Amino acid sequence: YRYSQDHQTHCYLTTILCNILNMPDNNIYLETLRNFRKNVLQKDEKYKKLLVEYDIIGPIISQFLSMDPMKEEIANKYFKKYIIPITELLNNKQPR
Repeated sequence: YRYSQDHQTHCYLTTILCNILNMPDNNIYLETLRNFRKNVLQKDEKYKKLLVEYDIIGPIISQFLSMDPMKEEIANKYFKKYIIPITELLNNKQPR
């Protein structure tokens, strides 16, 4: 299995931010994470296994999350607890 260059189709982060929380696809969180993937992870062979794993597991998480009756609560919690702090760290800011 080879990791894809485009994770937008079945990316659980896109599912959380765009499909559940109704943010645009070019929001600062996805753009920051995509930039990190493109400019750091994809350029270093040691992350290849992680990217392949993400391509396999990500669509499964996305599918189940989309069907979960508590998807809004899950998405909001994931957004506040993980996505915001990670994005702030990647943008060299202090996490909240």
